Amino acid sequence: MPEVTGSSPVSSTIQNAGVTHPAFGLSEVWARGAMRRELLILIASLTLSLAGVGGAAPISARDVLISLKTLHAGLATGLDYEGYHRQLIDAKNTFDRYAEGKVTTVPEASAKAAMAAAMNYHRFAQFLWATTLRRDGALPLSSFEELTILLEHFPCPALTSLVEAVTKRYADNRDQDERAKLVVDRASSDRAVRVLWSCASDRIAEAERIIGTAKP
Repeated sequence: MPEVTGSSPVSSTIQNAGVTHPAFGLSEVWARGAMRRELLILIASLTLSLAGVGGAAPISARDVLISLKTLHAGLATGLDYEGYHRQLIDAKNTFDRYAEGKVTTVPEASAKAAMAAAMNYHRFAQFLWATTLRRDGALPLSSFEELTILLEHFPCPALTSLVEAVTKRYADNRDQDERAKLVVDRASSDRAVRVLWSCASDRIAEAERIIGTAKP
């Protein structure tokens, strides 16, 4: 699964997730390890990008906001996985260029953090969507357990509720080898992606309240 990021390059997860097909050349264990590594790197990147003062960002916060709103507008029209993946990379590239700059005010830092959270929700959603495509619509339980890492740094009540509800079903099974084989129902798997999109939408709205209305 992907890292959490503020200004790092597009992760190998997004680059290799399969634009025209859902196949991966990566093992589940490798992917989970990569997610943890990316998460730590991205959090560090966000912290560093918010810590500086002065300097002009190459792209404005409004540009990033517009790219995120364009992505959501596409989802509303029934964007397929390939289109979503492509637009997400575009939005991520825009955010990365913006994140190279340093914030100068508290409101700007808050808007930047909100958009970083939105990007992270989308990157996890993209990974989960790709996983469902290659696993006949169902996610492994480990995918929901890994989402707790994201929630530690970017809380979202709706996602917390879903993760807790799903993991609670399997709380009695404590054997790690057995848990690694468990698969979650398709309805919950599909909902995970949609809830991540909803979490992202909330953070985009938060950024827009700070920056001002922006039309995609």
